Amino acid sequence: MSNTKFNKLKTFLNSNELEELKYLNSQVENIHESKKSKTDIMNMSLNVLINNWANVNSIVFSEIVVMFADIHKYTNYVKEDNANSILVAINYFIKDLFDIFTKDGRVLYIGLTLILISILIYFIGITS
Repeated sequence: MSNTKFNKLKTFLNSNELEELKYLNSQVENIHESKKSKTDIMNMSLNVLINNWANVNSIVFSEIVVMFADIHKYTNYVKEDNANSILVAINYFIKDLFDIFTKDGRVLYIGLTLILISILIYFIGITS
């Protein structure tokens, strides 16, 4: 807190209220640190990581299904007399797909999914 704000508070609050305010501020900082450490990948248990991965993949899959159900909205960008309009439609499609993958910290879980898929494809290639 800056000194001018603290001095303003001193004029309106007594010492007990200032101490309570400092205590509450320290509690909020502790809560933020605890929340930050719980969401850190290095502090998660394997069970929590797998549950989060499964939840994120189901949400992403459902959003991709909804996006493909509304695929006709990309045809609005395509004009028959303009060849570049197809590129514009593809650009919007890829942007929407990228937004689905990167929304709400999903990048890590999508990366894990892509790694697992690539390992499975590698094993399929080896065995055939």
